[in-house]
Amino acid sequence: MKIKGRKDLELRIREAYGHAAPGYDAHGFTNAGSDGTEKKTPRTAVSHWTRRLALAAAAAALLLIGGLLGSIIRFPRSEKVVATVSIDVNPSLEIKLGADERVIGVTALNDDAKAVLDGMDFSGCSIEVTCNALIGAMYRLGYLNENSNSVLVTVDSGSEADSAALCTRVARLIGEAGKDNSGLSVVGISTRPYKELRALANEYGVGIHQALLIAQVIEKYPYYSFGELAELSVGELNLLLRPYNNTNVISFGEPSAAKYISHHDALQKAYVAASLPAIQPDWAWTESGSNYTEFSVAIGDKVTPYAGSEFRYAYGKMVYWVEFVNDDIKYDVRVDAVTGEAKVFKMPWDGDACLRSHDSAWISKTVAFNIALDRVGTAFEDVTDVSVDFAPRSGRMCYGISFTCGGKACYIIVDALDGSAYTN
Repeated sequence: MKIKGRKDLELRIREAYGHAAPGYDAHGFTNAGSDGTEKKTPRTAVSHWTRRLALAAAAAALLLIGGLLGSIIRFPRSEKVVATVSIDVNPSLEIKLGADERVIGVTALNDDAKAVLDGMDFSGCSIEVTCNALIGAMYRLGYLNENSNSVLVTVDSGSEADSAALCTRVARLIGEAGKDNSGLSVVGISTRPYKELRALANEYGVGIHQALLIAQVIEKYPYYSFGELAELSVGELNLLLRPYNNTNVISFGEPSAAKYISHHDALQKAYVAASLPAIQPDWAWTESGSNYTEFSVAIGDKVTPYAGSEFRYAYGKMVYWVEFVNDDIKYDVRVDAVTGEAKVFKMPWDGDACLRSHDSAWISKTVAFNIALDRVGTAFEDVTDVSVDFAPRSGRMCYGISFTCGGKACYIIVDALDGSAYTN
């Protein structure tokens, strides 16, 4: 949409700010009285948002001049770019900054971002005004809401120190811009993409800035592949990466997990799916720097030796891997983090401290054992003399699973990476 004149431009910037800070227009005035009639309240009578939103008046003037006079007033093409700031939600935008952090231009990197810009020209505006208007527009268009609140910020500003400082500042600005709505979770990365990462981004069709976020997830959890994480949104990647323990990543606010069940709910569904009584944990402890929660669980007067859940991406969806031991049986239960649907795997417990078996690229021993049972066509209750080893075979890590079924000895090899099974 083209901005046709002064009134149209002022309306557009007011709309954007109105969604970043409900109740205020671009000049720092409230727009409704107690009787529902329009009124103007001087800036001295409004909250701290007024100080921030008053900048919109200057921005509106600059936008108006840019819109009406075009290239006559805009920064010359030779204006030196000193920093590039990228904002990714699903809309992806790139902001070029000149001296004094003034905006040279904002570029839409996809169609959703074009809808966000919708004709607004930010040339000459401050980064603060620009971020507020863009975040407000994303709220207005529904890209940001209580169920989708993650924003990725990446910065390239010459030196690492300058990039990190600007990234922190912009991330804070964006976090402030969303706090009067549903609240935002902002991830900031100031690392430059390397050549191989650009090649992966092109191969899997993701933006280079989202590729940087994927790389951070893989650095923390090396068992993920770039290809599988390329399917995820910024919000989903943000959930996997939380909490951060990398100096290249800064963050403010908590990512929305509203559409997912909790660790506690996943644990209860796992017990029910395993035909055990629904339980209420005595306590729960979440490990620092991970998506793992350990529980203390008692069934009757017996305390479960091990119980825990790991939130991760597997089988093309977000899941909880819940693990526990009951009556000398080890249970691995995969619980869909959205629907709560559960699939139970079990095997005789050998006394190992066997939690966290899904925190790797390999399938767990329990899952491998169930694959072996399926290969033979028998059930857990019909086998005895179970033994499992884990060793390389033909250059690949495999489980060697032996058991007796119907008086016959069976030995099945299960590939630890892809779960394929074959007899020796």
